[in-house]
Amino acid sequence: ATQWEDEVKYFGITPINVSALSVPRRKNELQKLKLSLSSNNPSTRVIITTQQLYNSDENLRNFTTGKLSTSLRRMIIGDEAHGLGTPGFLNHAPHNFKIRMGLSATPVRQYDTDGTAQLIEYFGEEVFQFGLKEAIESRCLVPYNYHIHKAYLNDDEIEYYEEVNDKISRIWRGEEEEENEALQRLLEERSAILENCQDKIPRLRSLIQQKGSENIQRTLFYASSKHLKEASGYFEKRQIDLINKLLREEGVGFHQLTSDETGSIRSRNDILRRFSNNELAALTAMKVLDEGVDIPQTDTAYFLGSSKSQREWIQRRGRVLRKAPGKEMADIHDFIAIPHDPKSTAGRLILGTELERIMAFNNDCQNSYAPGGPDEVRQEIEDSME
Repeated sequence: ATQWEDEVKYFGITPINVSALSVPRRKNELQKLKLSLSSNNPSTRVIITTQQLYNSDENLRNFTTGKLSTSLRRMIIGDEAHGLGTPGFLNHAPHNFKIRMGLSATPVRQYDTDGTAQLIEYFGEEVFQFGLKEAIESRCLVPYNYHIHKAYLNDDEIEYYEEVNDKISRIWRGEEEEENEALQRLLEERSAILENCQDKIPRLRSLIQQKGSENIQRTLFYASSKHLKEASGYFEKRQIDLINKLLREEGVGFHQLTSDETGSIRSRNDILRRFSNNELAALTAMKVLDEGVDIPQTDTAYFLGSSKSQREWIQRRGRVLRKAPGKEMADIHDFIAIPHDPKSTAGRLILGTELERIMAFNNDCQNSYAPGGPDEVRQEIEDSME
């Protein structure tokens, strides 16, 4: 919302960011706006809100859906529009806004055909596409090198993966009846085993030591947001805590950026300012950096916890590929979970999951066919499964 506020000002318009106002001030500003829109003086007014506020503030919804002058032209811009494909927004969507624009790097809601269909029904079919490859080629984004690091699952992790996968298979075969929520929990558990592969931490330590802690700058570390506290004894600590501990031990100046640290805009902006000024060499995060945070000077990212979400892959790459003065190239380090027996049922399933991400990242990188590059690693993994 703050970024949109800055962008709108470029057009000579002072927007009302209702998300930054208290309830009384919000009501007052909307009332004044309603009066100004009832006049015959031609003008443009802009309201900026988050989906969360729009869904929860009945007064705001009533304002947008209420009666205003018939000569008023109304336009809605839905940023990160994929996030609007939920009942919270769709049940309250302002249909009196005849001009509608949805913006999204990932307009298709993965695993949610109904939400995607309703989004298209509201905003209309896709009218313009500008892909990552096009953005890099046109220099709207910087090119990147993609580095794959193999982390090997231990026997306990494989055993637990097979146990969870067997439960999922029985549900899919109809041998066990479970609610959708229970199945979803099992799917997340299975994904969490790969994301939290314990071998990723020593692999990361080795990389940092090779590079030298003094050379770590403008770097993001993404950890898994999934943590199995009770389901197993394999993940006693959150991955982000292990990464933080490693960075402290290696002397890397960093700050954790999660919802705990970004409870206030002021706190978040202070952390980002320190990072932008190189007072902090790195940021560690789970999800808060996926969308809506602009830190273009970032040129290196380590992905230790990557889910199957294609939206996450695109959004995270977007954080590190944005242009900045003096920035010519970015580096993405991806940690892949590898089973010891790639030909087993579990091994094939694990590698199939990881290969989806490898191929997506490999498609647009600059070093795909370099010796020891990502395409060579992809071929090695595929060969190991045969």
